[in-house]
Amino acid sequence: MATLLLPICFFRCNLQRQIFCPASATAPTTTAKTASTTAKTALTTAPPPSPPPPPPTTTRRRKKGSGFSEPDYRASVADFLVDSLEFSKKEALSTSTELTKLRQSRGVTKVCAADFQRNAELVIRFLEQKGFEKPQIRKLVSAMPQILTFKVEANLEPKMNYFLELGFSTSDIADVVSTQHTILNFGLDSTIRPAIEALRTVMGSVENVLRVMKRFRFYYFPHIPRYFVQNVSLLQALGIPIESIRKCIFQLCAPLTQKPETLRDRVDRAEAKWGVSPSSNMFFLAVDLLCRINEENLDSKCRVFESFGWDRSDIVDLFRRVPFCFGLSEGNIKAKLRFYMNELGYDVGFILKYPSLLLYSLEKRVRPRHLVLQILKDGGLVDENLLLFKALWMTESKFLKQYIQPFEDAVPNLHDIYVNRIVGVPPHSPMFLYDVRLQGYSKMNVEAKCQAFEGFGRAQSDVVDLFRHKSYCLTTSQAKIKFLLSFFMNELDHDPGYFVAHPALLCNGLGGELCKGL
Repeated sequence: MATLLLPICFFRCNLQRQIFCPASATAPTTTAKTASTTAKTALTTAPPPSPPPPPPTTTRRRKKGSGFSEPDYRASVADFLVDSLEFSKKEALSTSTELTKLRQSRGVTKVCAADFQRNAELVIRFLEQKGFEKPQIRKLVSAMPQILTFKVEANLEPKMNYFLELGFSTSDIADVVSTQHTILNFGLDSTIRPAIEALRTVMGSVENVLRVMKRFRFYYFPHIPRYFVQNVSLLQALGIPIESIRKCIFQLCAPLTQKPETLRDRVDRAEAKWGVSPSSNMFFLAVDLLCRINEENLDSKCRVFESFGWDRSDIVDLFRRVPFCFGLSEGNIKAKLRFYMNELGYDVGFILKYPSLLLYSLEKRVRPRHLVLQILKDGGLVDENLLLFKALWMTESKFLKQYIQPFEDAVPNLHDIYVNRIVGVPPHSPMFLYDVRLQGYSKMNVEAKCQAFEGFGRAQSDVVDLFRHKSYCLTTSQAKIKFLLSFFMNELDHDPGYFVAHPALLCNGLGGELCKGL
C-alpha cells in the first residue's frame, strides 16, 4: 500500500506546482517526470473495483397442470359441465362465461385446469353424499357457478349442514340458492345464521322463513340481521299488528331491509304528504314505493299528470288508491294518459274510478282488447256501452272464451287480429291496424266509411290517412260518422280537418261525454 501511495503523492505535488508556479513548471525535473510515469503506471495496472453482487432471484415453482387462457378456460369449464352434470351446450357456455367473469373480477389471469376440475369434482361428490340429485346440483351451479371453487371442508360443508339441520330439504336449498344468488358467499356465523334467526324471530317459523327466502331476493343479505327486527318494531309502534306485517312481508320485503332512519322518513312522508294511513291496505306498498323512488323523480311524474289537467288533490287520491301507478316510467304514464284521455275521451274522474287502467300494458293488453271490442260493437255483436275496463281485468283464457271464440264465425280472422298474426306488418303500427281492419271488415265496409267523409268535402287520400294514423276511427259505424259530421260541421261549423286533430270525437256519442262538454 505504501508503494502505491508514494507515486500518487509525488504526482499530486507536481500538479500543484504546475498550476500555482508556472515558471518552475516549464522546467520539470527528472524526478518529477519519473514520479509522474510511475503514478500513471500504478493507476493503469490497479485492478478495477468488483461490481456489486446481483440480487437473489426467486423462481416460483409452477403448479402441475397447464395454465389456461380465457377462451380455453371457458371451453374447458363448459365441457366439464356437459360431461359431469349433463348441462346443455348453451347452458354450459353461459355458466362458464359467468365463472370467467367472476375470475376476472378477482384479477386471476391464469387458471390451473387440473386444480379447478379436481375441486369441482369434490364439490359435486360432497353434494351427492348430502342427498342432492343431479338436477338439483345443476340448479345450484347454474344459480351460483362459483360454488364449484368452494373448499368443501372449510366453506361448503358447514353451511350445508346448517341448512339441513334447520329442516331444509335438498330441494329447498336449491330453490333458496337459485333465488339468493349470493347467500353462500357470506360467512355462516357472521351473516347467514344471524339473518335466518332474525327472519325466524319475525316470521314465527322456519316454514315461513323458507317461504320468504324462496320468493324474494335480498340484494344485500347482511342488512337482514342489522335492520329487519328493528324495522318490524317500528311498524308495530305505529299500531300495525304482527300478523298484518307478516302478510305484507310475503308480498315484499325491501322496506324492512332499509336503515331504520330511512324507513322512518318514508313512513312519515307516506302519512303526512300523501295521506296514506298506517291502517290502509296500501300503506306498505306506498312505503315501498317511496323507498325506491326519490322525491325529485316523484315530483316529475306528478307534473306529467298535471300536464293532462290533473290537480294536486287528484294526484294524491290516485297515490292513495294505487301507489304502483307512480312506479311506472314517465313515458309509460304519458302514453297511457294520451290513449285514455285524448283518444278514448276518458276524464280524470273515470280513471280515478278505475285506477288499475294505468297498470295494464298498453301494447300487449289494452290496445288489442280495445280493438276487438270495437270490432264487436261496430258489428252489433256486443253491447255498445260495454266498458273496456271489464275486458281488461279478465285473464287471457277468459277473454278468449268470452270475446273471441263465440264470434269467430261472425268476424273473419278475429283471433288472428287479436294475437297480431298479420305477416310482414309491425304490430300496432298505423299500417298494421289499417290492415287488421281490412281483415275484420269487408273492403266495401271501409270504402263506405271513407265515402261518408268524402260527402262532407274531404279528399279520399286524407280520409285514408286519418284511418291509418287513427285506426280506431274505423270502429265507428258509417251512420254514426255521418251523424257526427253533420252535427259538428253544420251546427258547430267545424271544418272536416277538425276530426284529424280530434279523432276521439268519432268514438263518442252525443248523449254521453260530448253533451257534457257542450
